[in-house]
Amino acid sequence: MSIALEPLGATSRLCVGDQARLRSPTTGPEPCRVRVLRRLTADQIAALPSRDRP
Repeated sequence: MSIALEPLGATSRLCVGDQARLRSPTTGPEPCRVRVLRRLTADQIAALPSRDRP
């Protein structure tokens, strides 16, 4: 499976907080809008409610 992230705007770089379009064979012809987030630490993940943990 492959995915593509396309920045929304005039830049070709994606940074934390930026919005982008996510394209994947599973999303169909319309892309999904996403926001770039930072990676959580193990302690931050442990502090999440169980329903939100990966």
